[in-house]
Amino acid sequence: MRMRFDVNVPGDEEAAEAAREEMVAEFKRWLDANPGRSELEGAEPWDVDLLLGWKWSYGDGDYGLWTRADVDEVLLDHLPQKLSAPPDAAASIPSSLAALVRFLDDRGLLDADSDPADAVAGRALAQQRAFLDAMDDPATFGMAKRLFSSLGIDGKDLPDQAALDAAIARFNDLPFDQRGEVLGFDGPDPTEAGDLELPRLPLQAMPPPAVIDSLAGDVPLLRKVDAFTGALDPSGELLTKAGNLTIADGRRLATATGVGDRVEGIRSTTAMPELFAVGQVAQRAGAVEVAGNRLRPVEAWVNEPVAIRWQRVVDAAIEAGAATLAFGASVPMPIQLAELADQMTIHLLAMLWLAGEPVRIDAFVDMMGEAADLDTPFGALVRRDHTRSVCRDRIDDVLATLGEAGVVVTNGDDRVALTEAGATLAAPTLREAGFGVLLPDEVAKLDAAGLIDVLIERDGDDVAAAAQLWADGPVEGRASGALVGELSTRPDPARVMVGFSVLQHLGPDATDAVRRLTEGPLAGHAWLFLVDQGAADPEDVPPDVLARTGVDLFVATADLGSPADVVEMFLCNVPAGEHSAFIDTLVATNHPRTGELLELVGRHHPDKKTAKHARKAAHRWRSQGLDS
Repeated sequence: MRMRFDVNVPGDEEAAEAAREEMVAEFKRWLDANPGRSELEGAEPWDVDLLLGWKWSYGDGDYGLWTRADVDEVLLDHLPQKLSAPPDAAASIPSSLAALVRFLDDRGLLDADSDPADAVAGRALAQQRAFLDAMDDPATFGMAKRLFSSLGIDGKDLPDQAALDAAIARFNDLPFDQRGEVLGFDGPDPTEAGDLELPRLPLQAMPPPAVIDSLAGDVPLLRKVDAFTGALDPSGELLTKAGNLTIADGRRLATATGVGDRVEGIRSTTAMPELFAVGQVAQRAGAVEVAGNRLRPVEAWVNEPVAIRWQRVVDAAIEAGAATLAFGASVPMPIQLAELADQMTIHLLAMLWLAGEPVRIDAFVDMMGEAADLDTPFGALVRRDHTRSVCRDRIDDVLATLGEAGVVVTNGDDRVALTEAGATLAAPTLREAGFGVLLPDEVAKLDAAGLIDVLIERDGDDVAAAAQLWADGPVEGRASGALVGELSTRPDPARVMVGFSVLQHLGPDATDAVRRLTEGPLAGHAWLFLVDQGAADPEDVPPDVLARTGVDLFVATADLGSPADVVEMFLCNVPAGEHSAFIDTLVATNHPRTGELLELVGRHHPDKKTAKHARKAAHRWRSQGLDS
């Protein structure tokens, strides 16, 4: 069965729809053939149709590719915004998503790049409580869902057309400000970056300075800025009363820089947009300056290292506006959409950083079109059927400027990616914008405590990459000993969990260092590590130590993540029929945070019976006074 579809490929929409219908029907037959399986309880075929529809219309178009991030996006973001249904009518969706990935895995249709089926299913079930809360929270509703909610339409019992028309008429009779409140126009501008929660970006491999220097010579915009600066008279070129270069100087500088502007028959250098753009970047980068009525070179520019000059050119181009510089030579109107594209440049760079591979240019066009639609002044600038083509022009302008600056490269497949030096050049801008950027050289300089602190701050992301960078830094040859010493000094559960995650990537030296911890407060973690590395027999692990360490791992997961992460861990590591027995085992565990863990499971476990058992167990545990 074909699983991947692309919105830009002719005929794929019909093929995707047919595949969806076939998969839903096959899923129903699979459910009917597996009665009594507890992990499939509550799953519904029509939910699968909804989920696959999300994959086609809003996701990556790959019906077989499912990750934990997909689960969070569809359950906590997309459906609460778009699905007009009361929480009780949507309650089966997490169970259906869990069953879907198990179906795909069972039929060999789960993509190799997916997270393991059990992990995705566990995540879906773990998010059930959060999903139902979001479905019932007006703050999460999208515009259409806000409107339907205000009309009393919840998606469960849709009114007939006459009743719907009457409800909309009543809405239109409301004062303008009240309609704005319903539709969310009174809140913050969703296109403003400052109102967005910006993600942490994963560690990126970055070339050494010598490679950056070697690449700089092939950067068109840097060459043009250097040529522009070098072609100016040391005393400066006289500017017109309007502050522009003279036509004669413009022609000479156009030849020196190699810009593509027309130089014959012009009445002003304002008719030379590419030369003007180079001059703007040169001035913002500190290569030239205006002194009185002259444009003159800054003498120190040529003495700066080439990598520094390159970075300043990139920063200047983004600051000046990658779209409005118009290296792409698109028609420069409507200027408001060019400004929106300028604002999106940073997010475009972040998406390329996150992807780590070429991204379809149309994905950025779609993103810009959605952003334009959110603001009615932008949406009114052009006819709706022209919005996409205009957005494509604006995105092409951005990519042309970033390409000139050596940050991105496009290929013949209409995709774009960061260049070899792109992450290095984009990092300062992304960090200033509020994205969490961690640079390799920063990791290498950390001590053991600092490494753990950074990884905790990043929710345990990038452990493997950070461990290797750190081990190759100043602690080379003694990384395992330094880390074990730090964990022994500060055995906090979250720090211990992250520290042992790092040790897993430090090779044989880590095994020798961890053996010293098999006695004392970290004994359980040490034994589990040695068993995992094949350096100890599971039967050698003392049972009481193992139970206490299990609680440690659960509470560390709670400290580092969310309740859903803990429940997911519970669902993925404890067999379905043993949840209550495992909870009873926890009650007997002598750990100061057992009660906290039991209460968390009681609040968030998707099975009501198990959740109630956990809450009773927490009360029983606390009545024993073990948390004192």
